[in-house]
Amino acid sequence: MKNKIFFKICAIILTLIIVYASFLIFVITPNLSEYIIDLEKKQAKTQLKRVEAVIKSKEEYLKNYRAAKQIEHKDSLKDISKIVSVLLDGYYKLYEEKLLSKEEAEKKHFLLFQILNTDMKMIIFIS
Repeated sequence: MKNKIFFKICAIILTLIIVYASFLIFVITPNLSEYIIDLEKKQAKTQLKRVEAVIKSKEEYLKNYRAAKQIEHKDSLKDISKIVSVLLDGYYKLYEEKLLSKEEAEKKHFLLFQILNTDMKMIIFIS
């Protein structure tokens, strides 16, 4: 009698374990798997949005930087041309006032253009 009750209890416990394991394997696991996949997709999307935002901000920064550098480069070229113009006008006035000979004025012009050419190459190289 005790053996029959013991076997019945063991059979009930074994049946409960099998039902529980089957429930876990066939019901919970697929749902859990889908839930995990959905979470991973959402996480990947948020990460991609963050990367996209960083890339867009860097792209905008580079556009602004390039525009600012172009303006700065143009301004420096304008400044150099103004300086050269003032120097040439000064040499010409000195030549008109007979304080410089024609050869000296030509030498100064030639040196000025050599310096200007070197500076222009450096400016183009730097930018």
